[in-house]
Amino acid sequence: MRSGSAKLLSTDRNGNEIIVDFILPGELLGFDGLSSQTHQCTAIALETVNYCHLPAHEIEGLTFNSPGLNQVLLQRSCAQFDSQVQKIILSRRSAEERVASFILHVSERLKIRGYSELEFRLSMSREEIGNYLGIAHETVSRIIHYFQDQQLIEVKSKHLKIKNKKRLFSFYKE
Repeated sequence: MRSGSAKLLSTDRNGNEIIVDFILPGELLGFDGLSSQTHQCTAIALETVNYCHLPAHEIEGLTFNSPGLNQVLLQRSCAQFDSQVQKIILSRRSAEERVASFILHVSERLKIRGYSELEFRLSMSREEIGNYLGIAHETVSRIIHYFQDQQLIEVKSKHLKIKNKKRLFSFYKE
């Protein structure tokens, strides 16, 4: 993803859509289809996106000509696995910890890719965040308002500013 953001959706056996992840600028998607040759998720743009499409059959040739690419692809796929493990652990935490962790995780992902870690656009809705975190969107809104009242964050429309990262981190106990 060169710019913009997307959500990755999967469907459970009852036909309910579950948001598996959000893809941010500079991140890769499509690893879910490499092992089985069938993608388990659907990517839906949350805003205007610019991306580079790389068919799976071309990856082998590119990795042969660019040895460093193998390492990058391996690191990115391992990072996605690590992220899923953290999401499972987080699912057993309080709603406040989940929302704080989500904000901090987005912040860190953007920082790694050279974007601001303290001010960024949250292109996803409260309902989408709630779906991803496994909590009601009303709960997400309530917690975001609480974090604003505590002067931890400031939210204007979809623009989020972290005002006190240390205190926000205190909500996410490792």
